[in-house]
Amino acid sequence: MVSAKGDAVREWIITGVLYLLGMGLIGVLGGIGAAGEALRSWGRISASLEIPRATYREKARSSAGARNSRPAKPIPLGRFQ
Repeated sequence: MVSAKGDAVREWIITGVLYLLGMGLIGVLGGIGAAGEALRSWGRISASLEIPRATYREKARSSAGARNSRPAKPIPLGRFQ
């Protein structure tokens, strides 16, 4: 039978081995700098994709407001109206 102390030691060994495997994988894939650059470019791309949609919505709202003084009718939703 394994004691609680033995379980704790085993967990620390497993944690250390998994940490070293993870760091080795990061090293093989190009290092911490490459991972940071990949996250930075992903953030830039996802942020740039959001801007045109928001700008389009704002333009649609402002042009609709300029044509009519009252707000546009809601879009009919069929049986859920």
